[in-house]
Amino acid sequence: MHTLTNRFSIKCRNIPPNGQSSSIYIRLIRLRKAKELLATLDLTISEVAYQVGFKSPVYFFQVFKKTIEKSPTVSRHYQIISSLQHSRKLLQQYRKR
Repeated sequence: MHTLTNRFSIKCRNIPPNGQSSSIYIRLIRLRKAKELLATLDLTISEVAYQVGFKSPVYFFQVFKKTIEKSPTVSRHYQIISSLQHSRKLLQQYRKR
């Protein structure tokens, strides 16, 4: 957890984040990584929050919902459904051969 935070801090020191503050830029990177982690069922939402550097799952939930416009739970469900639909299409294509 601290390693992720330190890497972000080091990488973002010299990067101009398109007019955004460094903290907002880092938060967006963390949320992007959170979306990736939510696509699996390996971690709970609280564990995802801690994994990407948030100290409070409640704050993570609020920031995620405000930024992504879906709760982490809903985002997870959409991603899993999308993944299943993609797998089904691949399986249908494979069976046609």
